[in-house]
Amino acid sequence: MASYYPESVVEEVVRQYRERDLPLGVIYLDIHYMNGYRAFTFDPSRFPDPKGLIERPGKQGVKTVVIVDPGVKYQPPGSSVGPMNAAKPELARQDQRYYVFDQGTERNYFQRRRNGQLFIPRVWPGDSVFVDFTLPDARGSWGDLRRAYTASFLTLHDILQLPLQTFTTAVGLGQAPERDFRKNRIMDLYRLYAADTWRVNPRLTFNYCIAWS
Repeated sequence: MASYYPESVVEEVVRQYRERDLPLGVIYLDIHYMNGYRAFTFDPSRFPDPKGLIERPGKQGVKTVVIVDPGVKYQPPGSSVGPMNAAKPELARQDQRYYVFDQGTERNYFQRRRNGQLFIPRVWPGDSVFVDFTLPDARGSWGDLRRAYTASFLTLHDILQLPLQTFTTAVGLGQAPERDFRKNRIMDLYRLYAADTWRVNPRLTFNYCIAWS
């Protein structure tokens, strides 16, 4: 699976496709666009202008897909750390506190063990927590977080309209899967609930669980 970073590389890939007269309608960003692999953030060094990055390829007819992992970095703020006051928290520094973790903790949206303790496995960001998508409010909140991205991003609805060959070429899978994922209706309960979060605003970018189910 291809991943392109920093943003100068993303734009160079688009330029090369256009220069060589190759078809390209979508470019895919894996977890490296994030700030420390924190969902709903952008790395300020690699992607200092995410809005511009989306708009510039968009003017050439290229939409952008970003991965959104369900693993949220476990990052309790220190006792002396004040609240994050930022109009666009996804672009703010996350080293002192992480707004997605703060919100989920405050509203009790994360999965817990039977003894009431948070379920904290290790995934891409290190210690992580997972949203309890069986909670309707948690699903709605996860959907709202996608407002961190612009409307220029490719949505689930857009993906379902793409020919399968175009989809596999755009995201760099290397070869077409043996089955058409659009016809597959078998998914586990967690992915089913996660997929439901996109209905909060179907014009916003999609969830990791939707894209690969």
